[in-house]
This record gives sequence, structure tokens and C-alpha cells, in this order.
Amino acid sequence: MDYTIEENLIAGIRKREGKAFEHLRKTCFESIRYIAESYSKFKEDPEDLFSECLIVLTNYIDDKTFIIEGKVTSLMITIAKGKNIDNLRKENSKNAFLNDVREEAFEEEFEDKMDQEVYQGMFWQSVQKLKEDCRNLIRMVTEGVPQKKIADRLGFSYGSVRNKKKQCLNALNSLVWANPNYAKLMKNEEF
Repeated sequence: MDYTIEENLIAGIRKREGKAFEHLRKTCFESIRYIAESYSKFKEDPEDLFSECLIVLTNYIDDKTFIIEGKVTSLMITIAKGKNIDNLRKENSKNAFLNDVREEAFEEEFEDKMDQEVYQGMFWQSVQKLKEDCRNLIRMVTEGVPQKKIADRLGFSYGSVRNKKKQCLNALNSLVWANPNYAKLMKNEEF
């Protein structure tokens, strides 16, 4: 079947024909790779971005009311740009949150050096209580390692790293807050 004809491509996607998806990959992947690697200070995994776009495109095409006036490949590229912008916004929000947490935890909440040293001790003790994958992830985040490199080192996909980081930070916060010394510091009690 000739998938350069839009109607054939749409029909092939609806029927989940492998050749239709191969055509999309052949015609769109390099553009999506460019979007993933060029339009962001965080290097998105092109494979992940392509897969995310394919899911969105397939959902659009499966909708019985789907009408397209342009090319399917153009829609795929537009989806990729939108996804990349969304991912960048999410990443920027998470990084801003992490920076706020770091600032609050290490600078704003504890004014004198001794309290800060005690808190840092609690922080790293709590990190040691985490599972090994969370310890490694937290260590790399605090060292400023980019998420793509974290994903490569831990053997996760880029998206999995984002989810795992959130889980690990939540677990870490719970451990720190559960520490009896934390409550004492918050009440400005003496040790």
C-alpha cells in the first residue's frame, strides 16, 4: 500500500499496520530527533518523544470525527513540538521546585551554622535509608547531573527518571520529617 497517500496512511494507522508506522518513522523520526535534541536545554530522548507523539497521533486518528486538512507527518511534527514544550515546562517546574527545596532546607529554615549542620546530617542519614536506586538518583541530582545522563547511568527511560525522582524525593522528605531531631529543630529546641 502507498502510505505517501494520506488516506492510505490514516487507514493503515487505524488498522495498526506495521508498514504505516514504519513510514511515519522513516518520514518523521529525524525531525523529531532534531526537536528533542535542539529545542531544549534538557536533551529529551528522541525515541521517547517519538513514542509519545505516536500515541497522541494514534488517539487522534482513532477518533471517528478526525479530519485532517494537512499532512499526517506535519501533524506528527506539530505534536512533537508541543510535547517537547510541555516536557520542558515540566522539567523547569521540577528544577525550580528542587531549587526551592534545597534553598529552604539548607538556607532559609536554619539560620545558624550548627542547626544547618545537624539538618544536613539528618538529610544524608535519611538518604542512606533509601533504596540503592534512590540513593544513586538523589546523589546525581544533587551533583547536577542532567536527567538524560541519569537515565543512561541507571538504565531507565527519560520519563521513568522523572517519575522515579519524584518518588525518591517524596520518600526522602518523609524520612527527614519523621526524624525526631527535625521536629526539635523546627521548634528551636536545644539538643
